[in-house]
Amino acid sequence: MSSFHLQIVTPDGSFFDGEANSVVVRTTGGYVSIYPHHTDYIAALDIGRVVVTKDGEPRHAACGGGFLSVEKGEVRLVATTFEYADEILSLIHISEPTRP
Repeated sequence: MSSFHLQIVTPDGSFFDGEANSVVVRTTGGYVSIYPHHTDYIAALDIGRVVVTKDGEPRHAACGGGFLSVEKGEVRLVATTFEYADEILSLIHISEPTRP
């Protein structure tokens, strides 16, 4: 399966830096899918879902805006906020009160 280099960063640090098969993001113009060999591209990101697929396995996240750039096969997602869905769910579970 083809891949490309993807970096996902926020002011809080790096969330992903490695090879990915695809990334789906919500831009201000709607959802966009990026695959290997995508043409150079830049877009403003809207608040929405991100799906990063690595080794054929999708991982869902929430993004709070930012921008996406594709340049010479390198993809960079610079987000205002970014959280993986499985980490959000574990935080919700931890914060729930214990019920008898």
